[in-house]
Amino acid sequence: MNTNHLKNIILLGLLFCSLSGCGTTQRIEALENYIGQNIDNIVLTKGVATSTFQTSTGSKIYEWKKVYGIIGKNCWAERLVVDKKGIVTQYALSVLLC
Repeated sequence: MNTNHLKNIILLGLLFCSLSGCGTTQRIEALENYIGQNIDNIVLTKGVATSTFQTSTGSKIYEWKKVYGIIGKNCWAERLVVDKKGIVTQYALSVLLC
């Protein structure tokens, strides 16, 4: 990969981040509100998760992916970690290139 191509990728990434900054803040605030809530209520609101993962400690990770395209094809990945009682204990948000 030449340096001009790499520079273009970095510039596009920075442009994308600057365009989506406000939406990211809103998503983080929404995810923070899920802490302490029961996952059943969240699924009723958000819909069924795209995927789930059982951890070695017995917790479960629910993931919702959304594909969108401002410049190319990108994805949001929202993840909630849920304890054995069904209560959300952690969250994560990722912006991915699909």
